[in-house]
Amino acid sequence: DKRLSISINQIDCGGHYVSDCAVSILVETGSGHREVINSQRFNGYPLSAALDKALDDAAGKIRINAELLDYLVSS
Repeated sequence: DKRLSISINQIDCGGHYVSDCAVSILVETGSGHREVINSQRFNGYPLSAALDKALDDAAGKIRINAELLDYLVSS
């Protein structure tokens, strides 16, 4: 079985009137490779929307990461 362990390292949200958020995620393969994935910073949205966009951005970066994909599809 191939698996990725994913944990959120940091959620950074702030702003006084309009929120901005970014997230940092640690991804580890079963073979021990570790990689930190950082989202871009999203601002101009309500807090929940900015956080959703940051999490979606980080997930998208995991989906297109060549090294992680190679690990998952190799035999």
